[in-house]
Amino acid sequence: MSGYSENVERRICRAFGAGVLFTWLVNENVIINPNLPKPLTLKFKRDEHPIAVQLFGSDPKKLGLACKICEDMGFDAIDLNACCPDKHIIKKGAGGALLKNLDNLTRILETMRKTTELPLSLKFRSGFDTENPVHLEILDIATQSELDMLIFHPASISHGRSGKSNWKLIKELKDRSRILIVGNGDIKSADDVFRMKEETGCDGIMIGRAGISHPWIFAYATHRLKNMAQIPLRIIIMDAYNKLSSNHLLSGIESDIDGILEFALLHLELLENEYGPLAQYFAIKEIPPYINGFASAKELRVKLYNTGGNIKKMRKLIQEFKDIMGRRLWDEVS
Repeated sequence: MSGYSENVERRICRAFGAGVLFTWLVNENVIINPNLPKPLTLKFKRDEHPIAVQLFGSDPKKLGLACKICEDMGFDAIDLNACCPDKHIIKKGAGGALLKNLDNLTRILETMRKTTELPLSLKFRSGFDTENPVHLEILDIATQSELDMLIFHPASISHGRSGKSNWKLIKELKDRSRILIVGNGDIKSADDVFRMKEETGCDGIMIGRAGISHPWIFAYATHRLKNMAQIPLRIIIMDAYNKLSSNHLLSGIESDIDGILEFALLHLELLENEYGPLAQYFAIKEIPPYINGFASAKELRVKLYNTGGNIKKMRKLIQEFKDIMGRRLWDEVS
């Protein structure tokens, strides 16, 4: 999740129940060149473990060196991306382009495996185009290269970020694999998580964009997989809030709406404390998407986007909306 997976957003996902956390894509050169600025995604806190760094590149030697550096940085696992469909990455022979050059992909994985003892995984798609699937060949390469895990998005690179994932391919891979298989693609709800697990038998499920639009999906998914009774959203939010807040504990939330708005205020506070003026860059992307599911949510969401990420303006809008909703609830009770 490029531009999203910074440490505040990751810690939020963890507070709601996410397992292993991942950085956004980081280029091999950024890791190995000490003169290049390091992206914020590489900064992490103790409560983010286990955390994996997600690398992209096309040079086996550089990626091998990057593995060693990432190990020294304290990451718990390393993932190579052969999944990204972005044109500027494809042009470099990296990301999804590796699916057209399996010889180089093999050299890369063998070099990375020799360089690090950390758990090593590959995130990949079914092929560069639909007509030429390579997922079974990838499994053979990963097995020979002694990878620990495969993260499989069963759609072609040519589909870009659209198109439907073919979960049957995940099952096909899982049925043949001695390596852990993590499914990815078209996960929008806890029911989707349960269905993917039931239909494919995969060992784990990666959640991406849905973790931004409703980060509580991790809690709902855990409850669904364990056949637990559904817990009200306001309770889930209160639990996550209290894990993250260092100032005060949240209690007595009257409604799911109130819980969402209180959490948005905490989210702003965490971003501001972590990044100062840079907080607006993340605030405008991370907070409005989960302002949904209730009356007037669209109106508030549009107003939040119109602030351009200004923290004070966003806080004022959320607080004002929260006060209005509180008065309405009081009037209804009275």
